Amino acid sequence: MKKTLTILLGAMLIVANLKASYESGFYFGINAGGSYDYNKVDEDNTRPINRGKKLNGCALQEGVFLGYLYRFQESMMAMGVEHSSNISSYSKSWNSVDQSGSIYYNNKLIRNYTGSFVGKFGTILKDEWFLYGLLGVEVSCFKYDLTIFRDGTGAAPEGAKTSKTLLGLCYGIGFEREIQEHWRLGFEVKNIHYRSKEMTASTAIGHDKLKPKLNTVYAGLRLSYAF
Repeated sequence: MKKTLTILLGAMLIVANLKASYESGFYFGINAGGSYDYNKVDEDNTRPINRGKKLNGCALQEGVFLGYLYRFQESMMAMGVEHSSNISSYSKSWNSVDQSGSIYYNNKLIRNYTGSFVGKFGTILKDEWFLYGLLGVEVSCFKYDLTIFRDGTGAAPEGAKTSKTLLGLCYGIGFEREIQEHWRLGFEVKNIHYRSKEMTASTAIGHDKLKPKLNTVYAGLRLSYAF
């Protein structure tokens, strides 16, 4: 993560006087930034424990992307498609007790990978700046870790894990600038609303059902090379 940020910040210090114009073609690059997750979960075993429990938190995110940009002939308009793959540090833990008061749950929700497929459409200014909007889908891998403790019995805690791949609607805005021939530096903000999907973790002692309602705002820097 530190190396990625160093590369991106170093690129921002480059003073470029070249008039490098945007042309149609493929590009690839790296990105690094942060996300704010404003999530809620409904948790229950036989009866509801937590309804609408907030799991808000911040996370780091970094990865790589590959795309194709098409510039309309004799026009300042451009459009493209892009795929990105990223790792995320999002992790949120909380404790809960079932209705009997004798079984305790230690819960953890983790997101360690997210990838997106988006379309972009925007305008090129002075052959150096590209301002655009984006719309697409985001696919993220979430893991739910559960540890169950039985009070007063001396029984060892039991653990269970389950994972789900969630699909979300992704939209946002961004801008980038040609800093040298072929090299582009940019900034992007996007919002992701994931489709809710039930996650169940079970042990011999009991089980816990989780229905997360997940939303993420991401902002980050991008450095790319155009072919």
